[in-house]
Amino acid sequence: MKRLKQMVLLSSLGCASFFLLDAKDTKPLRVDLSERQRVSGYSLIDTWGSKGGEVGVVSVENRTATTTKVNNIEELTSTECSSRERRYSVFYKNGLWLRDNQSLQTEEIEPEGDFSTQCFSPDPKLVYFSGGRIRIYDVQLKKRTDITEEKDRTWPTSSPNGKWLGFDDGKRYTLFDLETGERKKLFKYSRGVYWSPDSRYLTYTAPGGRMGGFLFWGIECIEPYRAWVWRVEDGEHDWVKQICKPGRTLMWVDDSALSLQ
Repeated sequence: MKRLKQMVLLSSLGCASFFLLDAKDTKPLRVDLSERQRVSGYSLIDTWGSKGGEVGVVSVENRTATTTKVNNIEELTSTECSSRERRYSVFYKNGLWLRDNQSLQTEEIEPEGDFSTQCFSPDPKLVYFSGGRIRIYDVQLKKRTDITEEKDRTWPTSSPNGKWLGFDDGKRYTLFDLETGERKKLFKYSRGVYWSPDSRYLTYTAPGGRMGGFLFWGIECIEPYRAWVWRVEDGEHDWVKQICKPGRTLMWVDDSALSLQ
């Protein structure tokens, strides 16, 4: 009987340990992201200094990058922002303008303001900021709505699934749930926030990292930055690439856009 009780106790402890391990993913963030990218078919790239259509594809697990080509570098480096199917584009020309790429008709949205690189929700609706306020413009209804009453909110982005609207609140990058109104304050805002295609991760750059060794003319990297990834569901984050100035936007693209795998 005593032995039976011991077996039951050990069995219970084993089950408890299993559930504790199962409750928290023990994989490091970079390993988790690397696997997710392979399964979902997208990659994190750096377009800085691209020549001849070449970009750097970041190995988030190893913190390295390899050079490859993309099919249309102009789309990735354009100053315009386009909807998912590229039906609509927004651009700045003495004001914010919206262009229907099918009819080629244009309309002015605001005499002033600005937008991020991910400015359309799937609907599609345009997210932008003007006068320090975050606004949504319904392309079909041609209706403008203020999302926040507070001012000094800038650089909004729309998650690809349309659930979240992200923006800089002056101190932190904040996510606003468009259905519930819930807010999540994330990282201290720096530069270049970009959503992964599945809306699970955000990448951004912030000052930090090593300045490098000394070359005969001075320090190798005077202004070091790092590209970071933040997992939305639990706030886990880690850096994935060392950058020597300037801090810039990295972006995720579908692997079908890459010419060399």
